[in-house]
Amino acid sequence: MTKYFRKMNDTGIQHLISTLVDNNGINTIMSYNVKRSQSIENIFVVLLHIILKTQIKGYRNISVGIYINEAREKLKIKPSELYVSKEVIENSVFGKESTKRIIEDKDFQIGVELLKRKLHTLNGWKPNLESRDDNIMIWINSIFETNLSRCLMQLTKSKNIPDAILYNLLIRKPTNELESKYFFEFYKLYSSELNLLDQEKLFHLKKGDTKLDRNLIIPPLFNNLFQIALRQEVNTLPLLIDLFLNENNISSSNTLEQLSEMIWYLSFDHTGEHMSKPSRFYGIAQSQLIKAVNKMTEQNKDLEIDVTIMLGVSNLTFYKDYKKSFKMFKNAKRQFDHWQLEKFKPSDFKKIGGSKSQSKPLNEENSELLRNIKVDYNIKFLCNSVILLAVNAENKEMISQDLYNIFYKIEPDILAKYPEIWEFVVIKLNYHNLNHEHLINNLFTEYLKLHRTYGLHNYLVLDFIINNTTKSKTLDSLISNLELHDFDDNNLSHLISKYYKLASNNNDSECLEAARSLYKKAPFKSSRINSSYLLGESIFSPHDTYERYNSISDHFKITQLSIASLFVSVFKLVENDQYEHTLWEGQSPFDFAMKEFNKHICKAYGDTSDGLLYPNDNLLIIYIKILKVFQKTDELYTLIDTLVDLKYPLGVTLFKQYLDAVSDYLNAKVSLN
Repeated sequence: MTKYFRKMNDTGIQHLISTLVDNNGINTIMSYNVKRSQSIENIFVVLLHIILKTQIKGYRNISVGIYINEAREKLKIKPSELYVSKEVIENSVFGKESTKRIIEDKDFQIGVELLKRKLHTLNGWKPNLESRDDNIMIWINSIFETNLSRCLMQLTKSKNIPDAILYNLLIRKPTNELESKYFFEFYKLYSSELNLLDQEKLFHLKKGDTKLDRNLIIPPLFNNLFQIALRQEVNTLPLLIDLFLNENNISSSNTLEQLSEMIWYLSFDHTGEHMSKPSRFYGIAQSQLIKAVNKMTEQNKDLEIDVTIMLGVSNLTFYKDYKKSFKMFKNAKRQFDHWQLEKFKPSDFKKIGGSKSQSKPLNEENSELLRNIKVDYNIKFLCNSVILLAVNAENKEMISQDLYNIFYKIEPDILAKYPEIWEFVVIKLNYHNLNHEHLINNLFTEYLKLHRTYGLHNYLVLDFIINNTTKSKTLDSLISNLELHDFDDNNLSHLISKYYKLASNNNDSECLEAARSLYKKAPFKSSRINSSYLLGESIFSPHDTYERYNSISDHFKITQLSIASLFVSVFKLVENDQYEHTLWEGQSPFDFAMKEFNKHICKAYGDTSDGLLYPNDNLLIIYIKILKVFQKTDELYTLIDTLVDLKYPLGVTLFKQYLDAVSDYLNAKVSLN
């Protein structure tokens, strides 16, 4: 209706208004007794309506007017001057003059007094301390502030923040790494209060849901943080799940449904960096959930492990034990058949596949909801079947074509609701190296069509295209056909890395310039993007590594890739005959790199506090190589003990690299003797 309503929708304020406005747009605040318990959230919405009244000529809300008049007459509240600091007024999103008009409004002053009383009653907050006028204006300002970073900075000035304001904040989408970090820190501090509000929101939103809205299975705020962690902050998953389980330990069907959906999401890679095998943090988090599910089903015999849980466990088990994974798939199929027999009469099976407009209920349950639950199970069976497909030399081409046809033939509305269909397909293609250039081009063409026609997007599909193409033209086409905001942080990091790789492999100066240009254009230099830049530049300008590393590490988080860039630079300096003439902090480049490795990489399992990093295969392989080149046998021998202390899963590639390094040293020693 106005720019103010647009701002409110941009910030997710509809979650606040939903408590006051029903589906027909009729205000439900027509509770004439203001002495009745009104939530803090409701009072904030009243204040927002009053703000709109002060900013928009002719705007009025009858219910809010009645509410404020009752506060005057029955609670004997009188308007009184608000004391808001000059700094808060000048930083207000409404502007200086409009803010003054707001705080001078008599209805607004009464609303503020109502809020203070409610905060004192429920939270024990004092009007002149926790809920002083400055803080209230900062809270309100955060709702309308469209720049999330500014919003976070404002809220950090207030030591106490009402749950409703925090909820409105954390339901938004972070635009960079720093914002995500703030989100997780806020949730850790206020998880108990936020969880209660989150479950209440879910209950409210689920009323009347007949379409099995997937956004209404896991509580909205937690799901927002969960999806961020799945894609960008996988190391936070175990703690996030732990916080959720601590607050949701009731053995109920609703809780079981929520845990079930989380187990499903944790069964496949979302990062684009672990397609061959999901990150170990997925397995840790899924194990936590399975343990909780087992405990729930033991405590409540009416609950049972459902199809989604079985398929989720089957997916993750595939990477370790195919036979066990397939057995779980068959168990899920039996459970699905049992579910159908329980929910539908034999005569209803034909009905359930009929027209969606069918309104006659089946077995006293909503037929549309049952039909959508059946679709949900079938889609998950499809995804599980994709993973379990047996691929061999004879059928590789046929399988790759069949997988591509899923993109080509499946309905866009199904892809929109179940983006994991795309993801399981590209994960399977990647797992069996079915990613030839012709297929990648076809996938990209189909992706662009779906993106342009239906607005669909999938970051993991973009990762697959970026990581597997061997042609710089494909990367150029991605950038020319999509906007920068169509890529997320992972995508941009992978793009930069791929351009550097092609520049190195093909001695291509255009790819080098493309990588550097993309880094400069990145809207936020996250630690992930910085790491890709550091590693790429370590190949082409190793002599500048020390200054570059320090300038970035002073302001951004160190990553495994950042440390690896130091070792790559050491190799390049040796290769370019520059090593002997180079000092980093008054010591040799090798010694400096080893110091940073020992400083930032943890030495024992679980020791990731204070920013210490758990190593990965890529870092350890280059670490072994550098020890071999510089003949550091003591460090080489002690590495195996460190890996045991770390409980590090020693794969074939890494172990072979270690054995080769030790064998080369022993052979050289024998030759000298």
